[in-house]
Amino acid sequence: MFIQGYTVFIPSWWTVGTFFTYYTMIFVCILLFFGWKLIKRTKFVKPEEADLVWDKPVIDAYEASIDPPLGLWEDIWITTLSLLRIKHKKSNKVEA
Repeated sequence: MFIQGYTVFIPSWWTVGTFFTYYTMIFVCILLFFGWKLIKRTKFVKPEEADLVWDKPVIDAYEASIDPPLGLWEDIWITTLSLLRIKHKKSNKVEA
């Protein structure tokens, strides 16, 4: 993030416009983050106090109930066949 516009710091390439082009969003994001914290009065939570698994059983049950996603090329192939209105067999392969 900080090295994306490194050319700005080369002495012969310095311009104010390129500096703002590359680095304005960093400052905007910092201002928006702390503005949100102040306006909404949200607290900082320590990582060891954050509860990230309270809904894990529900998520695991949902993920177990859906079909696994297709691979990229299989998805492209099936989409192409369906656009051409060609029927295809669904494979029921079981991965170990």
